[in-house]
Amino acid sequence: MHIRSVVGFSFLVALASACNSTVSSGPVSVTVSPASADVLTCSTKTFAAAVVGSDDTSVTWSVTPSGVGSIDATGVYTAPIATPSPDGVSVMATSVADPTARGTATATLATAFPGAARAIPGSTELTDGVFPHSLATSGSRVYAVWSTEPSLAPSLMVARSDDAGATWKAAVTAMHVAVTNNNADPFDCMSIAIDAGNPDVVYVYGRVPDPTDLGDAAAGGSGGVTGLLAVSTDGGQTFATTVMQVGGTAGGPNNGWDQVGICGDVASPAPDTVVVESPGGYNGDGNPDIAIWSDASRGAGFATGTTTPGDYLANGYTDALDDLQGNHDIDVAQNGGTDDTNGATESPRLFTDGKGRLCITYEGDTYPTNGDTQSHVYVQCSTDAAKTFSAPLAADPQNPINTYLTSPIGALGPNQTAAELWSTGFADKRLLVATSTDAGNTFGAPVSIPTYVLPDQSHAAPANPNVAYDAAGVLWVAYYAYDGYTFDRLVVDKSCDNGKTWSGAVLVNGPEGAITNYTFPTLVMTPGDAPQLAATAKDHRVLFSLAP
Repeated sequence: MHIRSVVGFSFLVALASACNSTVSSGPVSVTVSPASADVLTCSTKTFAAAVVGSDDTSVTWSVTPSGVGSIDATGVYTAPIATPSPDGVSVMATSVADPTARGTATATLATAFPGAARAIPGSTELTDGVFPHSLATSGSRVYAVWSTEPSLAPSLMVARSDDAGATWKAAVTAMHVAVTNNNADPFDCMSIAIDAGNPDVVYVYGRVPDPTDLGDAAAGGSGGVTGLLAVSTDGGQTFATTVMQVGGTAGGPNNGWDQVGICGDVASPAPDTVVVESPGGYNGDGNPDIAIWSDASRGAGFATGTTTPGDYLANGYTDALDDLQGNHDIDVAQNGGTDDTNGATESPRLFTDGKGRLCITYEGDTYPTNGDTQSHVYVQCSTDAAKTFSAPLAADPQNPINTYLTSPIGALGPNQTAAELWSTGFADKRLLVATSTDAGNTFGAPVSIPTYVLPDQSHAAPANPNVAYDAAGVLWVAYYAYDGYTFDRLVVDKSCDNGKTWSGAVLVNGPEGAITNYTFPTLVMTPGDAPQLAATAKDHRVLFSLAP
């Protein structure tokens, strides 16, 4: 009995051991899904492995070529920060039970994956404007503004989308004027911002370049070039208009505003708060060249009206941005020339984080010696809704003499990041960026972004750049690459390390040989893995998806 018991016990142990071992029901196979995927650089993609033929379904993961991104034990692939060449990788899952059984998938890597152009219904060509701010976003809410010019009754139109630009409500009139000068230009300098605390509150700035009958907007307003603010508190259904500035005669309020500047801008740095800026066209008397208004009651605090002999500044004006001291010509020449008489100002740009911080950027020229010009990109920031600003900070203090700078624009991002972007014109053909890790208080040395290379291996000139951070802190840039002829190539690129490394320029409106002309790219920061890109065609506005 004792011997039998031992034998029986041994049998049971052996049987239990056999039950706990891997039992193969046939050849082991591994399948990886998805079988193929488009993956943005510096993003992640999850792959799954299905093992057939073994009770042990565990796998090990690997990537080929080695080092082109990485994959963890759960199948989460992390793409590199720059697009490799070639741009594909193989993701492999290997069975632990049978290392000869493997499954693979392929991933194509790119900075962006542009889709086809989608027209914004009812939109028309932007005749002139603050193009980087012709659309505004808050989550999935998007507002777009454009001008119309039917006969002598120009209007600024606003359309709204609640699904990140997939569909749009019918456009409504934000501003409307009757032009009294038969040769007058339509509305221009349009820009739009969403209130930082409420997406149903939207602000629109526009300018009428010639004498007009402003109707209800301002009794008797006929002083010449006029800057206007329209505010909606019902989600863009209706707007109320306020006159911010009427220029025309030197010697008016503030001793010498002789015209509303080329293009102003609008932003919302905090809930219920709107800030408007308007550069003066020429102001040689030493007074501020950039007019700033701020109101913490959704623009209701701005007065409206005119004064004799025609110059007018609305209430809420802040004497904040003085001339740079010395022989400076503040000149942001996006669409015009320069004036060397110590006061020309053109198109400064506001940018904000919507959490209380607001900055303005512009280009200033100095003349250290006869015949030489020293250009710099300047930044000034405010933490009190534009009541006061920091001193001008040159983001590019070492810019060489006679190197022309144009179209600076900035962005504030998460974790105290900030960026300044500008181009150097058709002669120099560079796109420069300076970044900050202390919310724009200081900037690192500017670096040149590798720009789009034409098929003949020459560089096109980057023009009208745009810059924005996404929610993950990725820094995106957009520009159009001008080759000196008729083709305007829309290009996007991005940096995952705040400007140190760039993923690689991507042509959006291509391919080469079949380019459709678009200009004035605008990054639209809607939810998703990548922003969208808005641009202007000959007679309408379009959106391109950049996500896979």
